[in-house]
Amino acid sequence: MDAKFDHELLKGSHSSHQYINDMAYARFLIPKLIPENRVLYLDSDIVVDKPIDELFRLPFNGNLILAAHEYASTDNLKYMNDGVMVINNKQLKKIPNISEKLINLGRDPNLPNGDQTVVNDYFKGKIGKLPDEYNYSIGFDAVAFWNELPKLMHKLNSVKEPKIIHYVTVDKPFNFQSIGRMREKWWFYRNLELSKIVQKYTEFDDTKIGSQHFSGQVFIFTQRAEIKHLEELIQKLPDVCFNVALYTDTAFILTELVKYPNFKLYTNVIEANIQRFIDEADVYLDINFGPKETEIVDRIKAHHTPILTFNYVSDGDNNYQDYTIFDDDDVSGMASKIREIIKHNTFNH
Repeated sequence: MDAKFDHELLKGSHSSHQYINDMAYARFLIPKLIPENRVLYLDSDIVVDKPIDELFRLPFNGNLILAAHEYASTDNLKYMNDGVMVINNKQLKKIPNISEKLINLGRDPNLPNGDQTVVNDYFKGKIGKLPDEYNYSIGFDAVAFWNELPKLMHKLNSVKEPKIIHYVTVDKPFNFQSIGRMREKWWFYRNLELSKIVQKYTEFDDTKIGSQHFSGQVFIFTQRAEIKHLEELIQKLPDVCFNVALYTDTAFILTELVKYPNFKLYTNVIEANIQRFIDEADVYLDINFGPKETEIVDRIKAHHTPILTFNYVSDGDNNYQDYTIFDDDDVSGMASKIREIIKHNTFNH
């Protein structure tokens, strides 16, 4: 699943660490974006080195989150690290506005440890413990050595077979210089070819690699992000490519749709691409709200390309012979017409 969200939702999030930015708070959107009942959250500075199937079977026992103890905490019997979390998403979704509540807590300028403080404070008493092998915080290696912290060093040395390796702190293995252990492990995975990774689980078929193939092309030019029934059409016609172009940037309600493989968005579009869309379009959809780009529409007409629209957003002055108006709720009818036109064009070509 490719879930998109408006980055403005995280605006104002606070962090006292230079290596934590506002994207760390995106994990709080999981109940809002992810439909599954159980979610495994992993930070971006993590390597999964051994099978972790058990994490998808562990009981929650009334807890909302399962997480490992924070290695460097002086109160590590209670304080949890949120870089690896098994989330009881089914129960979180029952809490009204849970994502907004957590994000708002993250705007507190006095948070000592950013998002992790929010998780520990809000879910206190509702966090079950994961074994340390599921969040092996090797990034504390240098901290433990140079600050002579025997308890932390002992904790790191006691995990012999880590399953999830977590490169916390600023000493990342991908830095130009890194002094901690297990840097080579990160680079081993970094340098693996995708085919090698896929082959571990299934047969790798390189014939499937290449450009996406679509049965036909639809073009929409707009000056506003609001386009009537666009997402429904994209969903009904997964084998049809929807090319949407603007001369400017656009709002998130349109950007969000790039999660669909058959939707292509071109903001600040250049003329070369406009001409390509006009040349390749099987159908032009005049379904945008706001003013029409008559110069583009005239070029579409010159190509004798069919134009489809809904009644509410139709151009009352358009007398083009191949201009078809559908009832405002007749999304299925328009989808069928698009398929019919593409089929006709394919047969004639």
